[in-house]
Amino acid sequence: MMSMNLELALLATALFCAVALAVVGTVAGLEIRRLRSRLKWHDERLAWVERELVHLGHTQASQTGKIGEASRQLDAVFQRQERIELTPTRPLYEDAVALVRQGASTERLMEACGLSRGEADLVRSLHGAHAA
Repeated sequence: MMSMNLELALLATALFCAVALAVVGTVAGLEIRRLRSRLKWHDERLAWVERELVHLGHTQASQTGKIGEASRQLDAVFQRQERIELTPTRPLYEDAVALVRQGASTERLMEACGLSRGEADLVRSLHGAHAA
C-alpha cells in the first residue's frame, strides 16, 4: 500500500510538474510574442528616426547653402552702401547755378543735375537772370 501511495504521489508530482511546465511554457510563449511585437515597433520607430535624421541632414545642408548665399548678398549690399555713402548725395547745386546763369531751362536742370522740379525752379528763381 505504501508503494502504491508513493507511486501515486510521484505520479501526481510528475503530472503537477508537467502542467506547471505547460503553463510556464504558454506564459513564456505569450511573453516572447509580446516582446517580439514591441521589438518590431521599436525597429520601425528607429527606422523612422533614421530617415528623419537623413532628411534633417539634407535640410541643414540646404539651409547652410542658403545662409551662405544670403551672407554673400548681404556683404554685397554693405559694400554698395559704403560706396553710396562715399558718393556725394546732395544735388549738384553749383552745377545747377552755373547752368542757370547760362540760361538753362528747368527741364535741363532736372536732367543734368538730378534735381526735382521744385529744386530746379528754386535754383532758377534764386540765380536766374531776373534774380540779379
